[in-house]
Amino acid sequence: MTDDELQLALSALPRERKPPLLRLPSRRRPYLQAAAAILLLLLGAVAGRSWPSPPPSYVLLINDDAAPGDEASRVREYRAWGSEQHIRGNTLAGAREVIPPYSAVRNSVSVAGFFFIDAGSENEAMRIAKSCPHLQHGGSVELRRVEH
Repeated sequence: MTDDELQLALSALPRERKPPLLRLPSRRRPYLQAAAAILLLLLGAVAGRSWPSPPPSYVLLINDDAAPGDEASRVREYRAWGSEQHIRGNTLAGAREVIPPYSAVRNSVSVAGFFFIDAGSENEAMRIAKSCPHLQHGGSVELRRVEH
């Protein structure tokens, strides 16, 4: 038997048809299609709705311009201040700058450290910044808003 004869014999055999997984009467299909479209529309609306934005965040830059003093005691004082702010419900995270400052501007003030502040408003962030102990030592601070 040649290949052509084999193909002809196989094509003459009845083929097994698999039943569809879900067969609905044709009159119900438009309703199901409409329901599926509405469900997808609702899911898209829920997924695409705007979620509440987080409270604004700020960075409080501690400039390296305070009067000379005992650094260890100041670090303890700043940590106590940060803990006190945390107890009051103000989220602060801070660090000392460990990278040597490089500036293209002469006579500029370098940053000695910083605190991240999560505040409900700019006024609240200003109130927190004004209570920073660095100001009591003759230093200056800068408050900047951080975009998420």
